[in-house]
Amino acid sequence: MDAILDSCWSRLSERARTHGIELVRETGADLPEVYVDLERARRALTNLVVNAIKTAPPDSRVVVGAHLDGPEAVRLDVIDHGSALTPNQLARVGECFRPDTVSHTKETKGFGLGLSVVGQLACINLGSASVRSEEGVGNTHSFTMPIARTDVVVRRYLTWISSMDETSTLCALRVCEVTPTEPDDGIRAFLASVSRATDLELPAIDGDGFVICGVGYKPDEWRARVSGLYAESALRVGRLDRSPLVIDILGTRNIRDSESFLLEHLACELEARPHAEVHSDCR
Repeated sequence: MDAILDSCWSRLSERARTHGIELVRETGADLPEVYVDLERARRALTNLVVNAIKTAPPDSRVVVGAHLDGPEAVRLDVIDHGSALTPNQLARVGECFRPDTVSHTKETKGFGLGLSVVGQLACINLGSASVRSEEGVGNTHSFTMPIARTDVVVRRYLTWISSMDETSTLCALRVCEVTPTEPDDGIRAFLASVSRATDLELPAIDGDGFVICGVGYKPDEWRARVSGLYAESALRVGRLDRSPLVIDILGTRNIRDSESFLLEHLACELEARPHAEVHSDCR
C-alpha cells in the first residue's frame, strides 16, 4: 500500500492545498502485500481523491485510509467529509462504479466518468468499488485489492472471467528462459508489457518462470507471439546474448469449465501460500 500511496501523494497533496483542503493519510499497521497493477491502482486513487477535493467543503480534510477488508483484501477509502449524498445520488454513483458503465452525460458530470473509470480499474485489479454516505460524517468512496496470495488471486480471477462470454476459452502458458540470463523482474516486466488487461500472471511455484492465463487466445499463435516479441526486444536493446524463451502450452478449456481446468493444470498454483515476491507493481 505504501508504494501505491507514495507514487502520487505529493502531487495530490499539492492539488488539495491549492483548493484549501488538507489531505490526510491514515493506514492500518502491518497491511499485507496486495496483488495489483501499480499504475491502475494509482489512477483509481487519483480519480477518487480529485473527486473528493472537488466536493469537500472549504478548509476541510480529505482522508485517505487503507485497512483490511476481510481475510482476503485491502480496502482503500477516500473520505471527503462533505454533505451526505442523496439516495438518488448514491444510486447514480453505484451505477458509475459498475465496471461496464461509462457515463458521458451532463447529469453525472462531476462524479460520472471518473468514478466509472474507478469501477473498471477495480474490476481489472480483481477488486470492487463502492460508496458509503452518512450525514454528519461525509462520503466514503472505496475500492478493494486482493492480498498477494495465490489461492486468493486465482479464485478472484476465476470469478471475474466467469462473467465473460461463455463461448470464450481460457488458455494457460508456462514461460521461462532456456538458460536463465535475465532476473525474474526482467521477464515479469516483459510479460506485463505484452499482456492484456484480462491476463493473469503468476510466478511458477517451483521458481522457474511464470504461468500466464488468458481468455480468447489461440494457444499456438499466443506462444509464437510472445516468443517473437521477446526476440525482437532483445534485438532492440542490443541483448544478443539473451537466452530465448521456452513456452509450454498447459492447455485450453471453455470458460465455463475454467475452474476444473485450473485445478487440473495449475493445481500447484492453488496452494495457499503468500507471494512475497509479487509486489504491487506486477500483475
